Amino acid sequence: MTAGHDYPAMMKSLKLQFSFRTARSSDMERLLELIQRTNQFNTTTKRRSAAEIQNLLASNEYAIYVATLSDKFGKLGIVAVAIIGRHTAGENVFDSFIMSCRAMGFGLELAFIRSIIDTEPGKRYVGQYLLTERNSPAAELFANAGFAKKSDTEWVLEPDFAGPAMPSWFERS
Repeated sequence: MTAGHDYPAMMKSLKLQFSFRTARSSDMERLLELIQRTNQFNTTTKRRSAAEIQNLLASNEYAIYVATLSDKFGKLGIVAVAIIGRHTAGENVFDSFIMSCRAMGFGLELAFIRSIIDTEPGKRYVGQYLLTERNSPAAELFANAGFAKKSDTEWVLEPDFAGPAMPSWFERS
């Protein structure tokens, strides 16, 4: 227990594979499950109905992204969802960032944010975090991703700041 651990090497030994894509209507059941039931790693705990999610999927003013995770033991499927508001030409807002507790501890949240930034580069990003009784595990998400705190509920990543690095132990699938 007193010996040092090589965290990146340990993570690499798990053969973690991460994938990222725009959500589809066929993801609705899993989207609802994550949005409705996830409390701990949920930046705003906004609950949305199937109709609301369908409207967001069809909207040009929002993007919904999902992330999947697998390791040498098996596939975990869709474990994270991010709802991004495209409210102005130069700004994207992380309206909600939700991740299953099964995916915590692997750095997936940083890989997911990195992928979103790479998909829509050159924009200012705003992360919303609303403290609840149960979502403290998500409290450091935006700080860990390089965002600057602007208020108790808002974090900002300006276009000239790099944001998070992709954790070296992930393989893209």
